[in-house]
Amino acid sequence: MNAIRNNHFKWIVVAGLVLISCSKKSLDSGFGKIERKRTSELVQHLEELSKAEWDFLSTKIAIRFSSREQKQSFKTTLKMKKDSAINATITFAAIPIINSVLTYDSLKVVNKKDKCFILADLDILKDKFEIPFDFPQVEELLLGLPLAWETDEKYHQLDDLKHYVISSHKKRFINRRESRPENNILIRYFLHPQTLDLEQIALDSPQDTLSIRIQFYDRYTDMGIPLPQRTELEIFTPRDTIAVEMKFQKPETEKEKVIFLTIPDSYEECN
Repeated sequence: MNAIRNNHFKWIVVAGLVLISCSKKSLDSGFGKIERKRTSELVQHLEELSKAEWDFLSTKIAIRFSSREQKQSFKTTLKMKKDSAINATITFAAIPIINSVLTYDSLKVVNKKDKCFILADLDILKDKFEIPFDFPQVEELLLGLPLAWETDEKYHQLDDLKHYVISSHKKRFINRRESRPENNILIRYFLHPQTLDLEQIALDSPQDTLSIRIQFYDRYTDMGIPLPQRTELEIFTPRDTIAVEMKFQKPETEKEKVIFLTIPDSYEECN
């Protein structure tokens, strides 16, 4: 979990989704009893999901964004090259006005409406947009994969009334907040009791200064990778509450392509 337990993530906190049961027997969900499964079986399922095979895909997303100060709805054309770049083109009234490319170390944005551009490192996602993710986590979020999954991490199963829950920490450690090291980030993955689809992710930091809740709805099952049809992201900070809903059209998988973005010479840096 080193990828998420660093300075970029030390303020991520839990969304409060876990309903922990004290029962040691089968649990009752809305679908009936949840049969007990070995922790190793659930961990292996998440491990396989984290290694989903894909190379390049494109889709269209209808996005609704809200914060304390603004609400916006827009459509985005998304192109993703695995472990390389993410290209998002935002349109209003079917007219592209903002084009952007995100890579492991940079964000490039071209604003065609105002004829300006942004060149920045990924800290801008946290400082300006309050999105506390690095490139791998943005990629995993869009694909509906387990965020910050680590093969060598020791995971634990928690009791829950509605899901199988795999956690980075044991229940007794989670409850003893005062004993948590500051660089320890708590992550919980919620699996559907019948399909084992990844439905929710909750993240928790010791400082409790920011919380994240991610919910995945339905999946495209014939893509080779179970991409979500709809994703809801909520970020709670001391300064703001941000909610993002993304509705995905069925993605298209394509062979290798190169993603690039050219900034016109006449454009100036955005204020």
